[in-house]
Amino acid sequence: MSVTNPCPLLLGTAGHIDHGKTSLVYALTQIDTDKLVEEKLRGITIELGFAFLDTSMGRIGFVDMPGHERFLKTMVAGASGIDIVLLVVDAKEGIMPQTREHLDVCHLLGVRQLLIVITKCDLVDKERIETLKKTLPHDLKIPQAPVFAISSKTNEGINQLKQGIEASTQAISPRTNEGLFRMPIDRVFSLKGFGTIVTGSIFSGKIVPKDELLLLPAAKPIKIRTIQTHGISTQTASAGTRCALNITGVDYEDIHRGDWIADAAIKPSLKVDVRFHCLETSDNPMAIKTSVLIHHGTAQIPALLLLPEIISPGQTSLAQLHFHRNTSITALPHDRFLVRLFHKQKNYGTTIGGGTIIRVHAQKLNLKNITNTIKRFENASLDERIELEILSCDHLGIYFETLSGKIHVSKQKLVDQIKNLLELEKIFLFQQSYYHHTIVLQLQKNIVDHLNNFYQKKPTQSDLSRTEIANTFSLDPTSPLFLGVLNQLEIKKKLQFKKNIVQRLDYQETFSALEMQLLEKFKGFGLTPPSVATLEEQLKTSVSMIQKTLDKLASNEHIYRINLDIYIDKETIIDLQTRLLTYLDEQGTITMSQWKTLSNVSRKYAVPLAEFFDAQKVTLRVGAVRKKRT
Repeated sequence: MSVTNPCPLLLGTAGHIDHGKTSLVYALTQIDTDKLVEEKLRGITIELGFAFLDTSMGRIGFVDMPGHERFLKTMVAGASGIDIVLLVVDAKEGIMPQTREHLDVCHLLGVRQLLIVITKCDLVDKERIETLKKTLPHDLKIPQAPVFAISSKTNEGINQLKQGIEASTQAISPRTNEGLFRMPIDRVFSLKGFGTIVTGSIFSGKIVPKDELLLLPAAKPIKIRTIQTHGISTQTASAGTRCALNITGVDYEDIHRGDWIADAAIKPSLKVDVRFHCLETSDNPMAIKTSVLIHHGTAQIPALLLLPEIISPGQTSLAQLHFHRNTSITALPHDRFLVRLFHKQKNYGTTIGGGTIIRVHAQKLNLKNITNTIKRFENASLDERIELEILSCDHLGIYFETLSGKIHVSKQKLVDQIKNLLELEKIFLFQQSYYHHTIVLQLQKNIVDHLNNFYQKKPTQSDLSRTEIANTFSLDPTSPLFLGVLNQLEIKKKLQFKKNIVQRLDYQETFSALEMQLLEKFKGFGLTPPSVATLEEQLKTSVSMIQKTLDKLASNEHIYRINLDIYIDKETIIDLQTRLLTYLDEQGTITMSQWKTLSNVSRKYAVPLAEFFDAQKVTLRVGAVRKKRT
């Protein structure tokens, strides 16, 4: 059986211990979420409970969260990803400490709809109920929240509450399937015949059987075998849906609550930029540096909260969170998180605030620079955020997958946005790495300026190599950025190449007297030039100077160096290559004897010349013959 009309929304219960949350869920769904023996014995919810309610919108997932202060960690794990919360208040006891703390958690985690549910109404008179209906929204500072009075024992008001829930689901736009797939794990177990099962509420994206993903933060590859939502098999599940995944690749003992099943592009972060809100109920101002517990997804992670300045309760500030290598956070921009202290505040639990993640994989910031640096990302459009992420990578560039893991959109949308930025030349792509236009254009200018300065200081020289230019700017001469910029400058006719030599396009080459003498002599030598030692006698110049000059002429392709002691004029080599290719086109192969006849030289020159054309990939030696290389 498959789910035909799933409703990608999640509903949860919150409130003080023993205010009737689990009984309420049972009255609504006829599902008992207290399954542990200890829960039955003690009459309280310890672990998260799960159920569902069928409405005209489809099947809504229920998460029943514990109310005891000691189990707030579990409550927060359940509240992550919840769309609608039923804030439960006992008709006799009214508002209690955990009522307010759970309400704070709901606000900080971005719950979209709140309904106040007065329970155990069969135990009080109507006057008490009417008073609570009027005062609770005001006392809880949620004046727009609808109020429902029910009795789970007599079912009074249950139908009205169901109608209220349905109205709330219709008022909320369902989550989209955009973004990379992520699901925080809240339970893991093994079933005989099936293997490892993990459950959770999908944060973003969608999933189908056979998808290959990662278990994070361990970065272990896993594969989805089957998917269930509320005990029913389905071929897909998307954001806002509770589901159970049967996975392969990892033993269930290696998986824990707080881990994630996620797209491979997502990588855990050690530093994240955030906007942090300090609750008004906090007794003390927040210091510039505070060790805290971060609740994100279903994980509880120790971190260091850094603020640009001390802030008072009720204030908001840009901030940065630093995590340890073995306790990183698996997050994306726009995620919500909760902040708690390690020690209780007076009379009020440990929750001190929360906020929104602005940027993941952030750079370590000086406390004074936190505000200006983070604000650029917080206020950026999608295009601007892409540009900022690429710009922050400077000369290193960034791959698509890495960029995808830092931008909270679907891969297809990111592809479309990148295509637009490429067309506008806001960014550039060199060998699969993206670079910002300011980096590219500045490097172009620097290289042209460097060439201009070089020619002004050394007008008779042209032997400026790519490696020398790259070293000038502390770049790897084989890096995508450097090679890409050189290629752009060549296309723009700002420079030209001769092998490894870079020249301005308008460069007018000049020759020294010795260079002119050697060029003239080698034109007349043909294929049988004299040795360098012989030239020393003819030109009355040292062997080292002749050798250096010949190497310079060879680097600029005015002559060719055949081996250590043989240099031949360029035109002579081109003529010989033409005759060789014509011969091979007609005969197919050539032997050394035939080669000596064709080139009309002795073996002393014939062998080095044959090996030279092999090295130039003109010919290919096959046994005793050579053939044209294709």
